[in-house]
Amino acid sequence: MARSLVTARPAGTARPRIEEVAVAASVSTATVSRVLNGQTVREPMRARVLAAVAELGYVPHAGARALTLHRTGTVGAIFPAVNNAIFAKAIEALQQRLGEDGLQLLIASSGHDAKREMPFRPFAGTSDRPV
Repeated sequence: MARSLVTARPAGTARPRIEEVAVAASVSTATVSRVLNGQTVREPMRARVLAAVAELGYVPHAGARALTLHRTGTVGAIFPAVNNAIFAKAIEALQQRLGEDGLQLLIASSGHDAKREMPFRPFAGTSDRPV
């Protein structure tokens, strides 16, 4: 059964940490990580971890996950304008397609100025995976 947490969070930490989930579920942080990533864990441990996650309201930190996995799940796109119906439809279609793969779209507008796009050219083709 989950036990009450006796350790205090570091100052300025508003959300529960993986260490707190581990303490509440009486497992290691590695076990919590395996459960959250869908890896094989014995069912009694999985149930304890999921109960602790629910009790504490734990949500994995997206920034920490991105640093660990070396990917963000975000795709950036630069459009000449966003107030043009053709570009707006393209943005909508791209966002929908990326969403099907669990990715998010980050857009920017160059204002039809190629010079504003130039600083981003080195990043072309560096996405996590083709969509």
